[in-house]
Amino acid sequence: MDSAPRPRPVGTPPRALVMAAATALVGATAAALVLLPAEPLPEWAAPVTPPVAAAPAVAVAPKPEQTVPYVTFVDAIRAEGGVSRAPAYLVGHVNATGCLPTWSGLPASAKRPLVSTLHKTGRPVGLSFGGPRGAELAATCAGPARLLRAYRSVMKAYRPGLIDFEVTDSADPATTGRRAAAIQRLQEEARRVGSELMVTMTLPATRAGLSLADRAMLKATRAAGAEIGRVNVLVPFSPGARDNLRALADAAHAANRQLTRLLDRPAWPHLGLTPILASPDDLTVADAKTLVAFQTKNSLGELSVRGAPPAEAVAQILTAPRQ
Repeated sequence: MDSAPRPRPVGTPPRALVMAAATALVGATAAALVLLPAEPLPEWAAPVTPPVAAAPAVAVAPKPEQTVPYVTFVDAIRAEGGVSRAPAYLVGHVNATGCLPTWSGLPASAKRPLVSTLHKTGRPVGLSFGGPRGAELAATCAGPARLLRAYRSVMKAYRPGLIDFEVTDSADPATTGRRAAAIQRLQEEARRVGSELMVTMTLPATRAGLSLADRAMLKATRAAGAEIGRVNVLVPFSPGARDNLRALADAAHAANRQLTRLLDRPAWPHLGLTPILASPDDLTVADAKTLVAFQTKNSLGELSVRGAPPAEAVAQILTAPRQ
């Protein structure tokens, strides 16, 4: 004898309704999967891990106001006529003959009119020592006292808001030691009068980041008590290459990891990123927008461009105030 059907508990939907809802859910899930991107997003759009609070690292003293959205590099030897308005300027390069500061052989005073014009804009103006066209003072001036006087003379003549060292001699420990000791003294002297001297380093980078020699130089400089506020990495673009931005992103992320270990704190605010253009065509308007978005997303300390000047439309995007 068949048993009578049991009554459905109160609040339980009919079986037909449950089956219909399950069918609809499967269909919606399939549709959502179709809408997902087929490939992972590029590195530029990768989510950023929130900074982890850490104890302040020794010998790192950048201030928020010392971080600027874009720095226009002014080649003092090739600069002609006026310089376009920008958030900040870096003028280079101060080289050396023995213990005598020069501008690629020109007297140390030769670029006062240029730097004076930049100061009149009211924007920060820094000076870069070293670079690709001559020796840096620490490499040619072996006497610590004379080296310190040489740096002081340049700073007194040009009143830079910061000094940068574009280092090409990291493999020379003696030069590194002299430079680090001089930086430490200059920064100590600034503190005695209630000021701070911002010091940055400019170094080449590849997709693997900074070289072993450059990392060792940074470590030795900090060990000597010198404060490095920012490390700016130079990444050359290959003319016409379609993966230039990818190479730039790889270099930035690799350098960030290396500097994070060196500084014992999140390194993005202490990192600058500078592509070197072979042609204005190497950086498009879309590329410039991507760079600005990358800087904003990661709180990148500095953005700049070297080599060929960017197109006017590109320059406007790079130098525009950040939101």
